[in-house]
Amino acid sequence: KKRWFLAEPKVVISFDGEESTLYWVTNVLPGLPAAVAAAVQDCVCDVGDMMYIPTHWHHATLNVGEAIFVSDFV
Repeated sequence: KKRWFLAEPKVVISFDGEESTLYWVTNVLPGLPAAVAAAVQDCVCDVGDMMYIPTHWHHATLNVGEAIFVSDFV
């Protein structure tokens, strides 16, 4: 399983590329302004699920258990 965090391009999200997604979820996300935090969409994809992420959308993932990542850009 993989937990996804998504936000459309107009939402200003702070993320330090030197920190992990787990750090962001536990330390940054709870401190975001309410309007920004509410704009972050959160879901979990399971085996066999597929997700389309529109161009320029912010996204981050967090593995839930064992996971394999495959990406393709079309």
